[in-house]
Amino acid sequence: MGTSVLVDAQTKGWGTDNEEQIRQAYTDVKYVGESPNLPSDSSDHVIASYCLDNDCDLLTQDKKAYTPWLDQGVDKVHISIFSRGKQTIYLVQKA
Repeated sequence: MGTSVLVDAQTKGWGTDNEEQIRQAYTDVKYVGESPNLPSDSSDHVIASYCLDNDCDLLTQDKKAYTPWLDQGVDKVHISIFSRGKQTIYLVQKA
């Protein structure tokens, strides 16, 4: 795991409620929609570019959020379940 993680817009409510759990794994937690560079309506491709350019992992509820990473030349991604509950939260990382 890296030291930074980005929480996507659909997962923001969960991320806010569970930030303590996230901070056990990451020192830097960012949210889509809290930066002018990443408005809340950012596409998966924009989010993937941001994560790759800034060496951060992604927390999402979107099972297919990894595909833009592969589209941008990454050969491998690691997808795991970060949390289960009402919602399954996936962790996407460059492998």
